[in-house]
Amino acid sequence: MCVCLYLVYPTRLTQLQMHMIYLGVMTGRIPIVPPIIPVAHITYNAGLLRFGSVFNLTTLRSALRRPVLEWSDVKTFDINGTFTEEMDHNKPTDPNIEYFGCWSVVSRQSDGPGLVQGIENTLKIDMSFTRVPEFTYFLNDRNNPFTTFSALSALIVPKYGWFNDGPQKDKWPPTMRPSRSGKTLHPDEQLACFDFMYYVTSGVQEMEFEKRWSHTWHTVGKHLRFTEPLVDLAQEYIRRVMKVEEIPQMIAVHIRRGDFKFPCEEGETPPCYIPLPKYRDAVLKMQAQLLKNHNVNASRVLVASDETAPEFWQQITDYGWDYFNHTAERTAERHDEWYPLLIDKVALSMGAGFVGTIASTFSFLNAWRVEDWNGGLSYMATPW
Repeated sequence: MCVCLYLVYPTRLTQLQMHMIYLGVMTGRIPIVPPIIPVAHITYNAGLLRFGSVFNLTTLRSALRRPVLEWSDVKTFDINGTFTEEMDHNKPTDPNIEYFGCWSVVSRQSDGPGLVQGIENTLKIDMSFTRVPEFTYFLNDRNNPFTTFSALSALIVPKYGWFNDGPQKDKWPPTMRPSRSGKTLHPDEQLACFDFMYYVTSGVQEMEFEKRWSHTWHTVGKHLRFTEPLVDLAQEYIRRVMKVEEIPQMIAVHIRRGDFKFPCEEGETPPCYIPLPKYRDAVLKMQAQLLKNHNVNASRVLVASDETAPEFWQQITDYGWDYFNHTAERTAERHDEWYPLLIDKVALSMGAGFVGTIASTFSFLNAWRVEDWNGGLSYMATPW
């Protein structure tokens, strides 16, 4: 019998899963990690991505000394099927559909749970939602979505959860939203679930997962090593773009553009981003520091960015820096649409130093990998 915990809306490639696994460690529940759904730069045509195809779960289990499962371990479903959020996709007559009551951690102003129908369709599950109690929220601001790990754990500790024991036993809050089939189930005791676990804190401050002291990083994240096939593939790309047999010491750089616009200086034309010379200056300082303090000559630089403008990449080339041209490499065609992102992510973790973009979770996580896995240095570029 499995006293488990699962996450309903797994959009980001690391953060939500780290939070869910961390809560599992706190409560003694076995995390069941769902497949990652395509969002942002990834279209629905890419399909779902198994968490265990990116991260080495054997290494994670060994570090945590506890089981970590995937949905494919407990339920048969089509991981390669078309991802859809159509509300009428699941049919009530389908014998494979299972029914659960879940917790919703959206802000108190929201009248419904996070978007869940896509993963419901994929996993053949039908969920009704109950909003978490008032005491689980970090602040009194009803628009603020942050909850605390300690309060959420009080809800789902096996056998002794908040509504399973004590004076509040069975005094469940009203259902926030019935399931699509019209069921109104209380949150399940055997299989606890939450809709969207991005905005969770230990109780110190909001967005603390961006801090170097993050509990979730030190407990879970630093043990999320990439799978060997992905590491081998990223190394192959590095050797090819740098035209080397042995990968040299390098500085990895992540330049976030897209939605990361900053206020323009006088005379600048929007959109305004952190200027490239800021990254170049950071790289030069880091190279000097590595050489002086660590005797590491990291003369090569590898860049990843969501920028598509040819003039941007020409400037990167003019700096003498390398980057993966996934269009020329036909990465998506030869592998699939997830792989440009995955190869960049893995390759950036291999630097002796890392320069990222301030406030980018992608950058922060890669910076900590370089520091904790490689004993390297990191710096976040800012527009100031």
